[in-house]
Amino acid sequence: TMLTARDRVLSTPELFICILLELPQQTLLVQAQLVSRTWRNVITSSTQIQQTLFFTPLPPLSKTRKPQQNPLLVPRFRHWFKDKEFKLNESPYRNDFKPTQGWHRYKDLWELEFPWALDAKTAYMRAEASWRKMLIVQPAVCDLRVVSQVGDWLGPESLAALHFEQGLRMGVLWDITMDELSRRR
Repeated sequence: TMLTARDRVLSTPELFICILLELPQQTLLVQAQLVSRTWRNVITSSTQIQQTLFFTPLPPLSKTRKPQQNPLLVPRFRHWFKDKEFKLNESPYRNDFKPTQGWHRYKDLWELEFPWALDAKTAYMRAEASWRKMLIVQPAVCDLRVVSQVGDWLGPESLAALHFEQGLRMGVLWDITMDELSRRR
């Protein structure tokens, strides 16, 4: 049988990926993968799509390209992404993530405000939720300095430097934050 023009385009991986990349990220992450197994396989196996969805790191940062915060995470985890523009350390070879001031003021884990309905919150809190695997910024941040205050805010601090070869994921940042907040309860 003869393939239609549409079928020829959709059966050419490079063209199909280009078309999928025109979809909004949220659609690409959720709805497009539900269309068929083929679509899901293309989306999950394409490096370009996985980079667009912040699952796979982009090549290291060039001096001309500014880091981009993950637009899928920013509205849902606004306490970690307060500033509109991501700021880099002065060294062009290091891009340590510095979470904004603000989340530390919550004395109790349950005081965190999220724009989620209760059923959505349950879905988000699943261990296998996709947001946990997402990079917080592209190109990926690989180094994180964790400062933990001991006693009151003016007291001594403990410091840990963590390195993530494939980039810092939101799930790790969430876990570190929740661990720190739970110690303050």
